[in-house]
Amino acid sequence: MLSKIRSFLTIPILLLFGLGLAYITFDEQTKQKALLDHGKTTQAAVEKVEWNKKRSTEKDFKVFVKFETETKQPVSTSIKVSNELGKKIRDDNNIQTVAILYLPEKPATAAIAGDTQEFGIQYGLAAALIVGAIGLFFYRRRSAAKEAAAPAVA
Repeated sequence: MLSKIRSFLTIPILLLFGLGLAYITFDEQTKQKALLDHGKTTQAAVEKVEWNKKRSTEKDFKVFVKFETETKQPVSTSIKVSNELGKKIRDDNNIQTVAILYLPEKPATAAIAGDTQEFGIQYGLAAALIVGAIGLFFYRRRSAAKEAAAPAVA
């Protein structure tokens, strides 16, 4: 019974993860394009750096910064950065400010200036999940049709 439920849920779960990953990647890419297109550059004070440590691997670095917009509005936000840049900012005590880009219409949306991401791998993984779900659906459908068409052996 449990294996049938697990088997039934595999396709929807693969589709949901694939579509969710595609949406999140598109959203991040849209923010990055907006920042590069009309983002404002300023210096931000580094308040702290946080990261996750699993099995002696440090990853998922976030830099918490504070800055003022052109209209003198104070903003505090966190910025996800690459592992390499996060370690550099954390380990170098001389880095007290960083150059950032922020969106004037939404100042909390910010990124370290010059730190761009590539989204090809994420889109590829999303496509692989979706194609895998569709392929699994047709494979199961074909297997069920063969089973139904096979003569019963007494």
